[in-house]
Amino acid sequence: MKWIVWVFFSFIFSSGHLWANVEITTNPSPDHIKPDQDLVETTISLPAKSEYEIIIHTPQSRWWVSTDFPVVEGTQLYHFRGFTEDGKVHFKTIYPIRGEYQIEVIAQGETHKLSLAVNENSSEITNMLIFLGFLFLIGMIGGQIFLRSSRAKTAMATLAMLGMLSVLAPTEQAHAHENQTKEPHQTIHWTQSQGDYSLDVRFDSAQAIVGKNVDFDIQLKKRGELLQTSIIVEIETFRMEDQTTLFKGQFTSKTGQMKQTLHYFDGAETKTTLTVKSLDNLKLSTGGIVDVAGIAPPTKAKFKAMTLLTLVVLGGMAVGFFLIPGRKMIGETIS
Repeated sequence: MKWIVWVFFSFIFSSGHLWANVEITTNPSPDHIKPDQDLVETTISLPAKSEYEIIIHTPQSRWWVSTDFPVVEGTQLYHFRGFTEDGKVHFKTIYPIRGEYQIEVIAQGETHKLSLAVNENSSEITNMLIFLGFLFLIGMIGGQIFLRSSRAKTAMATLAMLGMLSVLAPTEQAHAHENQTKEPHQTIHWTQSQGDYSLDVRFDSAQAIVGKNVDFDIQLKKRGELLQTSIIVEIETFRMEDQTTLFKGQFTSKTGQMKQTLHYFDGAETKTTLTVKSLDNLKLSTGGIVDVAGIAPPTKAKFKAMTLLTLVVLGGMAVGFFLIPGRKMIGETIS
């Protein structure tokens, strides 16, 4: 009986030790990451000599204000699959929005959950405060107009301010840049050959769309047969419009086949390159330009932005009407 208890607790303690070192580290540190700007070196530690799946989800939408990419909120950013010899998975990525990213690490039949909190860019906060201050000032001026003007002028001022809000509100939400959904002509399929070897990469869809994942099916064959030895796959996505690397990672598979899931979170032309290396020093690269379709912000995000801006302007109008001196002076002048 004693040996059964000993084996049970040994298993419990060894399992706890096995997963004690599952963690995520970044460079720069989470407190210094600028969303949609910094290419962050990310390392996820997990049990060595194990096959794994790593699933990264973007932060959920907040009720009071949306991020610059509301379509990306609450979606799956990446789904990595592979084998690690040393228990480390390395990749570089731009984290598109601020908030808390949820990460699932699956290895050796166990699931471990991590999180990564990314703060809003301080310059974005400064720009937002300046913009809201400008709207508040406009509201104060409107409050003075209400106080000093006749009914006709007041009505005109009200209409003008409502018109200004209707123009300004949509500009607060990013449309994942300017690419619009285009009718795809054919399924994305890239190939490359060298001697007896052939590299085949296929998308699971005909077009990359912001807010949706793309599955890469990668196969390395020798004389038409799937390779049965290990391969290393390097994936890089590169935004053409500002010459910026969005993602770069390296993954290992025990065979010549691998599936990886990426999210093109920015609606801009993105150069995607896949490089495969085998144990016998083979190196094959393929890829091309992916024309990512941008999606306009959802109605809910527009409504939240419109509500916030309207409340700021109304607050300024209240200050201009009730708190700034002038009513008594005007009344005395009229009398």
